[in-house]
Amino acid sequence: MKRKNTHRLSPENQARITSIMDAQGICQAARHLGMSRHALERAAGGLTIQAGTCALLEKKLAERDAAGKTP
Repeated sequence: MKRKNTHRLSPENQARITSIMDAQGICQAARHLGMSRHALERAAGGLTIQAGTCALLEKKLAERDAAGKTP
């Protein structure tokens, strides 16, 4: 039996990633967050992503919060 190993980001984090991509462009946002463009597009669109990708994105967003970066 297959295990469900995909997750979706919360709507708040989806909106944050979208605003980062809008402000910096998708390629630059992907570099800053350490993700592929494809993973960011899926996460921002509310599609499923791997559990590890989800956790890493949440960690990167928390680091941006701690550093006081906006968006």
